Amino acid sequence: MSGFARENFTPETEERLLGLLRQELELFEKIREHTEKQADLLRADDTESFTRSLDNRQETIEEINGLHQEHDVLMQSYALFSNSPEGEKRDTVEAAVGRLDDMIRQCIELNEKNTVLAKEKTEEYIKQIGDMSLRRKSLGKYAQSVPNSPELFDKMT
Repeated sequence: MSGFARENFTPETEERLLGLLRQELELFEKIREHTEKQADLLRADDTESFTRSLDNRQETIEEINGLHQEHDVLMQSYALFSNSPEGEKRDTVEAAVGRLDDMIRQCIELNEKNTVLAKEKTEEYIKQIGDMSLRRKSLGKYAQSVPNSPELFDKMT
């Protein structure tokens, strides 16, 4: 089994893994930027731009998902290699994985804050809709209670 690990984690495999980790890091940086922008858009009540930003972020997530199958295979190969008796941890891989993990944590934290803000905005919008509905009903009842007859105006003049 240990020979299998060494054979499957070649310098080319390591370079490919590092390339995928760099790509993922760049994509997660884009997600962080989208998430930061979304917070600003939520605060500004710019729901149209917020929706577009969500769509852009989803496209980036789909790009990451496209990389994951190969990423997972290469990470398994690296794990087998680095945990084998003749294997070793590679500083470059460990550092790249650490940077990616940090970026993912940042994205999660920002997203959690945005989720709270979005819930607050949703509650605010629901309250505004309720208030508008109540005002509309009040105006409707008022219009029904006021006679709309031309005779009324003729008698008053």
